[in-house]
Amino acid sequence: SSTVMPDKDAMVAIKEIQDIAREGMINAITFDITIKSHDQVWVENGLGNFENLVEHSHVACLKNKFCNSSVIIVSPGPSLEKNVELLKEVKGKAIIVAVSHSLEFLKAKNIVPDVVIHVDPADLKKLYSKKNGKEISHYDDWIDGGDVSNIPRFVISNYSAPNLFRSPFENILWMSPGLPIGEFLPEDSFNYHRIGGSVSHSAFDIAIEWGCESVALIGQDLAVSKKGDIYSANAAI
Repeated sequence: SSTVMPDKDAMVAIKEIQDIAREGMINAITFDITIKSHDQVWVENGLGNFENLVEHSHVACLKNKFCNSSVIIVSPGPSLEKNVELLKEVKGKAIIVAVSHSLEFLKAKNIVPDVVIHVDPADLKKLYSKKNGKEISHYDDWIDGGDVSNIPRFVISNYSAPNLFRSPFENILWMSPGLPIGEFLPEDSFNYHRIGGSVSHSAFDIAIEWGCESVALIGQDLAVSKKGDIYSANAAI
């Protein structure tokens, strides 16, 4: 058997091939599930956002504008509760980018993020959850439930619900987190070929696009707490 079994180097190569194949299958399954879940919504939102994309700036307009800045990306994982006080200390010293699910938690702690990002195609006005025994839409909970006009930038997707482009934030920008839409836009305007993942990945992507010098992550431990909690307490679900 020693003459037909692969040697040590060959086994390493086989292991690498197995890892690549496994990763490819997982990505394919994940992508397929995502498409089947949101394909119709993507089409409807994309067609409904043509005018919005013309009227609002793309995130690439701020490319390399923050080269000497640090950024903290805030996600709603359970560890956010342990680190939220640190955000108060660095406010004004670093750019705080909050994914939308962590916005309510930050507002409860009187922390105003510099950027809020939401790339999910779902219409927040049609998503409801119970709060204090009452059903309330996520839009009302996150946006109308408190003044967001003092938040400098709200970043959404070209596939986001069209009504989000009318949210009362100070400035609204858009990005393409799912498909390389930059390939279809004028090269002399900007070159943007990002293919994002989760909203946290998209936030990290923006930080790199904007040229931030250093990036810190808070609350990235989603769904891994011992209690089985998906998000930190009071974070929107």
